[in-house]
Amino acid sequence: MKNFKNVLFAVVLVAAVMFSGCKKETENSDLVLDDYKTGTVTCLVRGAFAYGEDPEEVPDGTKVVFEASYASFNPRAKGNLTQVFEVSDGKIQAELKVPSKGVRYTIRVIGFEETYKKSDDTKATYLFEGNGSVSVKPYDNKVVKIVCKHGSDEL
Repeated sequence: MKNFKNVLFAVVLVAAVMFSGCKKETENSDLVLDDYKTGTVTCLVRGAFAYGEDPEEVPDGTKVVFEASYASFNPRAKGNLTQVFEVSDGKIQAELKVPSKGVRYTIRVIGFEETYKKSDDTKATYLFEGNGSVSVKPYDNKVVKIVCKHGSDEL
């Protein structure tokens, strides 16, 4: 009888462990990381540095900011994806993250100081800034031009 109780106890114990085991559940999140492709934008950055003359290349090292809403990548995401590039030889070549449906980036040239030649040939130093936007789809190769202009106050 004692042997029977031990065997019965062992069977009940094994059954309890088998039937109370963890059930593995997989739950998918709406947030997808690294689910993007890329598109290339070449941005020609110019400045109107002299009255009545064609815009010229901005100084090397001028910073250009590309910004897109994270919601463009995932509707539940908040905030902005920001990528910063530096101008070299009057342009930047930006490889940008792009969701499969595409995305619109705003482009902002960070202010920089430069001398401006006025119509009467006098010169003054101003803060120059520029902005624009571009829609990019996966594997795009686009060219945009931004012309920076000075504010109204001399520095």
